[in-house]
Amino acid sequence: MTGTSPVEIGSEAVARTGAIHHVELWVPDLGRAAASWGWLLRELGYVPFREWPEGQSWKCGATYIVIEQSPARTAFRHDRHRPGMNHLAFHVADRLTLDRLAEEAPRCGWRLLFADRHPYAGGNDHYAAYLENGDGYEVELVGPLPALPAPDESGDAAEADEVREAGNAAEAGESGEVREAYKAGELDAAGELDTAGAGEAGGDAAGELDAAGEAGGDAAGELDAAGEAGELDAAGAGEAGGDAAGEAAPAGQTAEP
Repeated sequence: MTGTSPVEIGSEAVARTGAIHHVELWVPDLGRAAASWGWLLRELGYVPFREWPEGQSWKCGATYIVIEQSPARTAFRHDRHRPGMNHLAFHVADRLTLDRLAEEAPRCGWRLLFADRHPYAGGNDHYAAYLENGDGYEVELVGPLPALPAPDESGDAAEADEVREAGNAAEAGESGEVREAYKAGELDAAGELDTAGAGEAGGDAAGELDAAGEAGGDAAGELDAAGEAGELDAAGAGEAGGDAAGEAAPAGQTAEP
């Protein structure tokens, strides 16, 4: 339920806060005003509400509109160009009803304003009829904008667009397939080259490592050989020392007294 939807309580319609309760218009001639306003308000769904010697009202939901020929008025014609109310605007549910009301209005006390720009006098995005009665009061009847046609229902232009888009899509698809195939070929070739290069590089690296290992092994072998040679030399030196000592000892013994 919207904020301005009336709620029926018994026979009374109670509106939400902010909804219009009533509008009261002071008119110079009650009979003339009742003819023009009575026709329009009934067409818009209002029903007679109250009536008294100087006035009359019509009601729709929780809102009512009053026209009154008050003895306290100070002017005899409404001027919408002066400070005060310029116009009242009413919703109309469909464009057919709005068009019918605009056509019948001149026979019921109203004239169509801005006829050369009707029904878009308020702009291309505003479908409305502007009416003025003999006492200078203006009303605006606002209808819904026509629904935009679906792309496949807009005629030859849409069909041409569809054909053009289909052709573009087909060309794009073929180009895309060729491009994807070409890319796939490049990637495969690059992959093979990269793989082969990686293998060769890996082989070279492995070869270098093997060579380094062999060089290391050779160096280790040389070191081992040197170590063995050292041991042998040391042993030989020891033995030679022993021999020298043995030879020296007899010499020493012969020297003793």
